[in-house]
Amino acid sequence: MIQYKMDQKILWAVNKMPKTDDKNLPIMGLEEIKKARTFHESFPQYSETPLTKLPHMASYLGVKEVYVKDESYRFGLNAFKVLGGSFAMARYIAKKPERMFLNFPIPYLLPNS
Repeated sequence: MIQYKMDQKILWAVNKMPKTDDKNLPIMGLEEIKKARTFHESFPQYSETPLTKLPHMASYLGVKEVYVKDESYRFGLNAFKVLGGSFAMARYIAKKPERMFLNFPIPYLLPNS
């Protein structure tokens, strides 16, 4: 186990990996993230994820405070990862006009909208 004291320096390294031309990277751009957030905020059951304070962990790590997001309240799904799947499925459905549903927040799903 690695233990750090408050007066120890944290070692870090600069990422020297070359930039990639991965065509799928734009899906993680700020505009796409805003679309996903707006989409999920449009659900009537949406609420912000609560943070749980971990005072014992903070003490153990020698820091003032540590918080963890408690995703168990998120849409009753118990995991934030499911949100990415729901957004991807909704985007797929939005591209197929014959599969659209009434009151579905389509504008947040389409590229360049």
